[in-house]
Amino acid sequence: SGLEYEFRTVCVPRLHSPESIARIARDLAPCDRYVLRAFRPMNTLDPEYENVPAPTPEEMSAYLAAAREHLPNASAGSD
Repeated sequence: SGLEYEFRTVCVPRLHSPESIARIARDLAPCDRYVLRAFRPMNTLDPEYENVPAPTPEEMSAYLAAAREHLPNASAGSD
C-alpha cells in the first residue's frame, strides 16, 4: 500500500521472554520498523499487572538482541 507502519511490542516480564520476542520478530520479518517498549506497571487494565515489575535494562537488552536475530533494524524506545 505504500503506507508507513511500525510494529510494537510492550515487553512484560511475566508474559515475554527472549524466545517469545524472537518468535514475534521472525513472524514479522521482513518489516522495516519493529520497536520494543518496556512495560510500565501503572494504570493497567488488569490491576494485577500493577504488581508486575518493569523489565530491567538487562532484560530489555536480551529482548532486543533476540528481536535483532530476525530483524536487524529492531529498536527499543520509550514513550
